Amino acid sequence: MKVKNIVEFAKRKAARDFENALSDQPIEEQIAAALVAKNILNGCSWAFCRMDPQLRRYEEAFENSHICSMQKITYNRQENVFGYLVSIDSDRLFELLGPGNHGPLTEDDVKIAKANKSEAVRAFMDRINSGYEGKIGIYHTADTQSVTVCGKTFPAYAITLRELCEYCEKKGYGIVIGEELRDPGEVLQKEDMVIENLLITPSVNALFIDIAPMKKNV
Repeated sequence: MKVKNIVEFAKRKAARDFENALSDQPIEEQIAAALVAKNILNGCSWAFCRMDPQLRRYEEAFENSHICSMQKITYNRQENVFGYLVSIDSDRLFELLGPGNHGPLTEDDVKIAKANKSEAVRAFMDRINSGYEGKIGIYHTADTQSVTVCGKTFPAYAITLRELCEYCEKKGYGIVIGEELRDPGEVLQKEDMVIENLLITPSVNALFIDIAPMKKNV
C-alpha cells in the first residue's frame, strides 16, 4: 500500500509539474507538448492523432508557428479517415518540459531522449550504408528500430521526413513516390502532400516510405 501511495503521489506531482510548465505558453505549444510527451524518451518530438474538432480549431495557430506544426495524415483513404502529425521543435520541447522550467523531465530524461534520437540516426545511416533498398518507417514512436505488419518486419526510425531527405541526399539515395524514384530535394518541396499520402502503420507508430540508391534510376 505504501508503494502504491508513493507511485500515485509521483504521478500527481508529474501532472502538476507538466501543467505548471505549460500554463503560460502559446496554445499550440501547449497542445503539441501534451501530445508528444508520451514519445519524448524514445527520441521523438512528434505524435500521431486522429482528426479532432478541438484540434481543428487551432490549425491557424499551428500554421503561424515557427516552433510547432500540424500536418494532415491519412489513416484510411477508402473510409476517409484522417488525422494529424503534430510536431514541435525538440530543443523547445526540452526547454518547456525540462528541469530549467520546473517541468516533469529530469536531466537524465533529457539525456535518454537525446541518446535515443542519436541512436536512431546512427542506425538509419548504417542501414543505407549497407545498400538497403525498400520500405522503412519514419516518425517511428516506439522504443524499437523495426515495425512488423502481417508478419513481415521493416526497419523503422525516429527520424522526420526532412531528416530522411537530408541523409538520403548526402548518401546518393532517392525516395520512391508514386513508383518513381525522386530526388530528396524534390520530395521536400512537397513535404505536406507527401506526408498526407504516406501509409500509416496499423499500430499507428510510423509512416511507411520507400528508399533506393539514385543509381537505380539510371
